Amino acid sequence: MLEVAVAIFAFLFAGTIKGLSGFGLPLVALPILAMVLDLPTSIAILALPTVLTNVWQIIEFRERAGEVRPLLTFFVVGGVGVMLGSLFLVSAPESLLKTALGVVIFAYLALRISRPSFHLTRQIAKQLAPFVGLAAGVLHGLAGLSAPISVTFVHAMRRERETMVFLISAIFLAFTSQPWRPSAGLGSRIWRLVLQR
Repeated sequence: MLEVAVAIFAFLFAGTIKGLSGFGLPLVALPILAMVLDLPTSIAILALPTVLTNVWQIIEFRERAGEVRPLLTFFVVGGVGVMLGSLFLVSAPESLLKTALGVVIFAYLALRISRPSFHLTRQIAKQLAPFVGLAAGVLHGLAGLSAPISVTFVHAMRRERETMVFLISAIFLAFTSQPWRPSAGLGSRIWRLVLQR
């Protein structure tokens, strides 16, 4: 019963953050869910709501689709990173995964607080895109979220809000939809969780 209460709280709180900012569902909900569930199950539970909310935002801001073109290498190399991170996710000890998730989230917060005006020009962003994409993809495959890297990267490009929301949603949708992700086993994980109760 505790798991259900924590999951409801996690989705309500994270949904509010996503509604206000345009991102944050996995960034906020995943650490909360991981307090009462194992990380792969938490990632699987978040997959469908993450896909649905990002599809909705992509449709809403579809006129910003041209902004993806300069970052295509981010998406392509990021997909490879998701595969690599997913391989590590299924073989690494749970304690190591949760520690890595905590470290990455705290590093993200430290960067956002210490360097709120961090800025990348379009040219530098395009040059860094494959490297940042790989790192974001590995993190997404490993921990089920890429926000500490991908949101920081997109935010540093200083685009208008609608463009940032579109880009972040496109990244999360592309990374979450990878066929080798643990969320591909979403149904079996949810049924296993339900049957254990």
